Amino acid sequence: MPADQRIPLWEWRHPPAAAAVPVVPAAPVIMSAPSVAPRPIPSKPTATASAGWTCEAKITCKQMSSCDEAKFYLTTCGVKRLDGNGDGVPCEKLCR
Repeated sequence: MPADQRIPLWEWRHPPAAAAVPVVPAAPVIMSAPSVAPRPIPSKPTATASAGWTCEAKITCKQMSSCDEAKFYLTTCGVKRLDGNGDGVPCEKLCR
C-alpha cells in the first residue's frame, strides 16, 4: 500500500471527531392497539355430575379416576387437553 494511503492504527480505530460520520437516528415506529375488542374469558362452569364430580382443578388424565369422569371433564367442563388426538374420546389409556 502506498504511504499516502496508510492510516495509523490509532486513527483507524478512533477517527477524529471531524472525520466521524454523523449518525442520524431512525424515526420512531408507533404501533397502534388492535381495533378488535377483547373477548371475555368464560368462567368455569359449576356443573355437578350425579357421581359428585364438579368442574374443579383436574386438567390431566392422571388426575381422573375413571373414563366417565374424564368424559364429564371433557364435555361438561371443556377440558380439551384430555382429548389429545381430537377423536372425542378422552384419556385414551383410561377409556379403552
